[in-house]
Amino acid sequence: MTESEKKQKIRVTNIQRFSLHDGPGIRTTVFLKGCSLRCPWCANPENVRYEIEPWQKSDGTAGLFGRDISLDELYDELLKDRGFYLEGGGVTFSGGEPLLQIEHYLPLLEELKQNHIHLAIETALFVDQKQVEAAIRFFDWWYVDMKLLVPEWCRRLLNGDARQYLDNLTFLTEHGISPTIRIPCVHGYTDTPESLERIAHWIKKLELKQVEIFGIHDLAREKYKSLGREWPMDLSDNEEAVRNVARFLNKSQIQCKMIRI
Repeated sequence: MTESEKKQKIRVTNIQRFSLHDGPGIRTTVFLKGCSLRCPWCANPENVRYEIEPWQKSDGTAGLFGRDISLDELYDELLKDRGFYLEGGGVTFSGGEPLLQIEHYLPLLEELKQNHIHLAIETALFVDQKQVEAAIRFFDWWYVDMKLLVPEWCRRLLNGDARQYLDNLTFLTEHGISPTIRIPCVHGYTDTPESLERIAHWIKKLELKQVEIFGIHDLAREKYKSLGREWPMDLSDNEEAVRNVARFLNKSQIQCKMIRI
């Protein structure tokens, strides 16, 4: 990185070490702040807004969600775990939506690649295609969420454009990338017949072989409370949603793996 690139900053909420579910091996996950979606079941509400946000700790003291970190500082932090990366692990960029800030940390990705560090990304793909294009040559492993593909539901419930998502997903496959698809099982949302029919259609159409499903949880309840927001979801039928999704995909001859996130 040049001296000016080293000083470039991105906004993060957390750098999580010893991550085991964000790609192969032991990984360090960088959570970037800001997301284009507004999923009602979001487990990371502190990552949705780009703005740095105050929050109230349980002891009554105040804290902040979000900080700006230079690429140089972040690079030094990531290399502290290099021993794990050389044993099959690496660095994962998550969020929020990590592609929204991609142009600002491309020099960091270049530096990490030159040091032979495996890179993964967790994305919802609701971004400009130019942001996907910018990232495509750097990441060795792609996790892509597949949520609501019914256009009206996607727009109304997620604030997303289903066509944009499908264009980006198709773009990845056309460039030789077969991402791991992750489907949140949310009763009344992603487990309805219409929703599942579209999910199965696109998995088959794009010949996506790695499919993971997971149930939502309420571990973020305290985060919502600390931000002065109400926990928005009813989880009473969550186990049923997982069964519904698994049953539908199996019936559609799509192999899937149940995971916990």
